Amino acid sequence: MVLTCCCHAGVANTLRRAEQLTGDPRCALLAGGLHLVRSDPDQLEGVLETLDRAQVREVLAGHCTGNEAENLMGNRTRQGPGRLTGLLKVGERWDYAFS
Repeated sequence: MVLTCCCHAGVANTLRRAEQLTGDPRCALLAGGLHLVRSDPDQLEGVLETLDRAQVREVLAGHCTGNEAENLMGNRTRQGPGRLTGLLKVGERWDYAFS
């Protein structure tokens, strides 16, 4: 599980650092702001490829992810790995069980 506040370092850099720290390239859950609000379509495609490489199963996106990125992740990955599971909102509680 990787938690971000506002992922200014970039999704790929953040997941790469998590792999360096844990020795495991896989990420079951990526949760937080992904800071993609000003990303162009090519950048967003690159993020989807990054999620696939890290085997991200679910994404809980925060406010700075941006509507365009949220829509792309929701539409493109609804059936497979890296699917957009939900949007984080202030005051909500999420419980996550690892399987």
